[in-house]
Amino acid sequence: ALQAITEYLDRYPNSVKKDQLIENMIELRQKLYDKAFMNAKVYYDIGYYNSAVTALQNAIDMYPESGHREEPAYLIVSAHLYARNSVASLQRQRYLDTQNAYYNFVDQYPDSKYKKEVDKMLEEAKKHLAKYGDLQNGSNSDNTNQSDNSETKMEIKKSSIPTNTVTR
Repeated sequence: ALQAITEYLDRYPNSVKKDQLIENMIELRQKLYDKAFMNAKVYYDIGYYNSAVTALQNAIDMYPESGHREEPAYLIVSAHLYARNSVASLQRQRYLDTQNAYYNFVDQYPDSKYKKEVDKMLEEAKKHLAKYGDLQNGSNSDNTNQSDNSETKMEIKKSSIPTNTVTR
């Protein structure tokens, strides 16, 4: 429908119906944005946070004229915060992503109704990043011992697998 309206307006730029058709185009684009947002929210609701972030960002980028961009931006910050559920090797980067999403959100919506919530999310991310900073600086000497023990455990597990079975 959008393409047909655009073609009609290209052919008949001085049409009497021009204003109504432009309103229809705006309404149709808003519906497409709402659909994209709801699809992205489904990813968020079922716990596919990386997919949700991508879909929410795509909805914001594809429909910049939409007036409903604050909630998707909030959900992006919130989805990044689920780094606490991530694999340990990915958590640091995901907390950094949370920080970046927070600063983008606050830059775009400084007076948001979600401001207090995203401030709490930032504090949690900073707390976890400080913890990772300590581990990376080598102040935790137990970290090296833990990795040696896990390698030993992996060797034991590997040798206890029967050789005549098919594994996937």
